[in-house]
Amino acid sequence: MVFVCTDAGIPVFGRKGASVHAQAVLRVQVRSGVEVHLVTPRPGGVAPSGLEPVRVHALPAVAGGGAAERESSARRTDAAVAGVLDRIAADGPVDLVYERYSLWGRTATAWASAAGVPVVLEVNSPLVREQARH
Repeated sequence: MVFVCTDAGIPVFGRKGASVHAQAVLRVQVRSGVEVHLVTPRPGGVAPSGLEPVRVHALPAVAGGGAAERESSARRTDAAVAGVLDRIAADGPVDLVYERYSLWGRTATAWASAAGVPVVLEVNSPLVREQARH
């Protein structure tokens, strides 16, 4: 199973609510005995207890700056997901891609679709509306 989170605001191994939620999803998979890969630009430090077996694949960080620069950087980070998924698949079959929806994130879902791999897209909020508001 590959868990993809390209949202630069979520340190997956951090303490934010979104972090804790991501960890819960990862923990269920680890406990079931599945090999778990995490693909993210922001791992957030050392894996918490119980998540040590998760194989972390770091993406390029999303740059700060103005809105246009952040969007361009986030798109480049998302585009890097395909190469990571290709490398993971070269080591053995990928049975599921689980993507946490983020702005400008589309590569993991598109890759899974093209590869014939089941995919779950977790959507937690209307991010496009939130981005426009903030």
